[in-house]
Amino acid sequence: MKLRPPRRLVCVLLSMSSLATLALAQSPPLQLDQALVGLEQSLPIQQAQQQLAQAQATLEQAQAQAGVRADAGGQGTYQFAVPGSPNVLDTNFRLGLSLPLGPATSGVAKARGDFEAAQARLQQARADERLKLVQAYAQALRSDKQLKVDQLRFKVAQQQTAALEIQAQTGAATNLQVLNARLAQDTAQHALYQAEYNQREAQASLNVLLGLRQTPPLVLAALPALPSPELLQGAVPNSPALRLARVQVLQADLVQQSTSLQSIPSLNVGVGYQGNQLGSGLSFSTQDYNLRGNVSYQLSGALPSTTNLGAYATLGASIPIWDGGGAAAAQRSAQASLRAAQTNLEQTRLDIARKLEAALGLTQLDAQAIGPQQEAVQIAEQGLTAAQQRLTAGTATPLDLLAAQLQQNLSQQALLQAKLAYLEDLYKLYALLGIGGTQ
Repeated sequence: MKLRPPRRLVCVLLSMSSLATLALAQSPPLQLDQALVGLEQSLPIQQAQQQLAQAQATLEQAQAQAGVRADAGGQGTYQFAVPGSPNVLDTNFRLGLSLPLGPATSGVAKARGDFEAAQARLQQARADERLKLVQAYAQALRSDKQLKVDQLRFKVAQQQTAALEIQAQTGAATNLQVLNARLAQDTAQHALYQAEYNQREAQASLNVLLGLRQTPPLVLAALPALPSPELLQGAVPNSPALRLARVQVLQADLVQQSTSLQSIPSLNVGVGYQGNQLGSGLSFSTQDYNLRGNVSYQLSGALPSTTNLGAYATLGASIPIWDGGGAAAAQRSAQASLRAAQTNLEQTRLDIARKLEAALGLTQLDAQAIGPQQEAVQIAEQGLTAAQQRLTAGTATPLDLLAAQLQQNLSQQALLQAKLAYLEDLYKLYALLGIGGTQ
């Protein structure tokens, strides 16, 4: 026979559980929509936001490099001549404009693709974190309800064991029946301990996601309505998986275009403006007045005598002649990568359509299962009311009332399971399309 803990220890544990429940009841309840608001502070979303900011900065840098650029430069040389001859200032300056083509513009397109991919990853991170939070919230609600059910089951088992022990003293029950009742009580007690552990574990997981020290009471508010098929179909083009597949096609197409440009001549064009000034510049002279005992210095200058100004233009060209077949191989590889990316894009469309149909059908079934469970809860509540009336009239025992309360909690648990199944499947549907919740 199994050793049972003393009943006083069981009562102490139940009292501690009741005190913890009372302390939690004093905290304001936490609804799911309130929990979803704080998801922007989660680590995966913050990392995705940082990657998006980095991709945006890279895009802005690429756009700046691909725009019109102006540069200027100059040089001046001052030549000192012998006394009595003018000094010479020789200057040379330039001003040029350039417009990068080819690699610069393709770099902008690649940076724009990386930026769109970062947006898609942020969208997917938000959808995944919402789904993760909904699942943790649902598990915490399940564990709370399971704990209440197991507490009632343990109470019922205690009442049944006590009644059979009294009946065994009068000979109305056998020792075997008492032993079976004690075994059922031990089983219910073990289930109660397991429910308490599951509740603590579920609450800890939820606290980690929300950054809480203690889990407040959870309240399941009105369920969100099922979106229409038209709305879901309109969200398919903006789904993260499809956006990433389109970016892969864009990048593969850029690589294919870049390899194609390697076989055509490349041109270099430049324009500028320059000037040259020659002639007498600044001159220095000294005079020494020894009779007066002092020295004076005189500074004089003259304008340039000649000025040569003009514009210039440069034009250069180069064409590849022989590279051992490397360019042709690179083109074939780029074309194959482009075809693979296009095939992956089409396959992604088909996969999303198939998963969307399956997820929508499952969510609709979950919504239809809620109605019968609500009716079962009403029936159980009516049974509990009838048991209370019979107990008042003296035709029922406290054990009958406990059994009715257990049946009511079981029906409520089934209804909660149906609602949570609908909620989880709905957010799986949202995660597939990257919609729902806070954006």
